[in-house]
Amino acid sequence: MQCPKCQSIADDFHTSSGETLNFCRSCKGLWFDREELVRYCQAEQTMLDVLSRLDSAPPTSFHCPRCTDTSLVLCHS
Repeated sequence: MQCPKCQSIADDFHTSSGETLNFCRSCKGLWFDREELVRYCQAEQTMLDVLSRLDSAPPTSFHCPRCTDTSLVLCHS
């Protein structure tokens, strides 16, 4: 997958819970496909924390590389 932010190639990143995420080594971006975030957070017991951050996450000018009608948000840990 091509990173929507810096255009580098994003690698697959395999979590301990079995999810395969996309990670850009260049800009450190991490992408979850639809439902991956929910499954990952349930497995990691961090869903409420992540969801509370998403509610206040500012939108970016970047679009999802798979569904271009969806804008990405910026969520820091």
